[in-house]
Amino acid sequence: MAHLDIDKAAREVLDTVSDHRSVWGRRQVLAEARRWVLQATTGAAPGRDLADRITDRVLSGHTIDITPPDLNPAFKPLTRDDGSSIYRRRESELYTSAAVLAAEDRIVAAARTRVIPAASGDVYSRSRPPTRRPIRTAAWTQDSAPSRGPSPPPSSSWLPGSDPPARARRRP
Repeated sequence: MAHLDIDKAAREVLDTVSDHRSVWGRRQVLAEARRWVLQATTGAAPGRDLADRITDRVLSGHTIDITPPDLNPAFKPLTRDDGSSIYRRRESELYTSAAVLAAEDRIVAAARTRVIPAASGDVYSRSRPPTRRPIRTAAWTQDSAPSRGPSPPPSSSWLPGSDPPARARRRP
């Protein structure tokens, strides 16, 4: 088996994971590292530790740990063998990358940028195509409504100029 560059593998695994997720855990990186190893070694079994080494490299050098800290210090009788609190889920550490955070910053900046100013009501009403039916506004009343058949009950969502709902139609 040829020599595999762990750093290059870690970068490729990180690129693949961050293309699909903005936040990930060890399990997702390990799964992608295993897929990378199978593809790079064309199915030959290089040993299970290669995927683990790639995963460790990704998580230790190429990602940002965004796991929220515990609010309270660990209470020794309520800790696991690895020192973590029994109240924290196993494998709940979360990671992201600088590239993902930069992309999110660009999205937020774009959302705050005003590209086209909002149209005023006067400009909107001049640019709106003419309509045959009046638009119902707050000033609309039954007296000013066009006379096109029976009036609907007040609780319906009937629009002027359209047929009233079946339950509001009156028989002659």
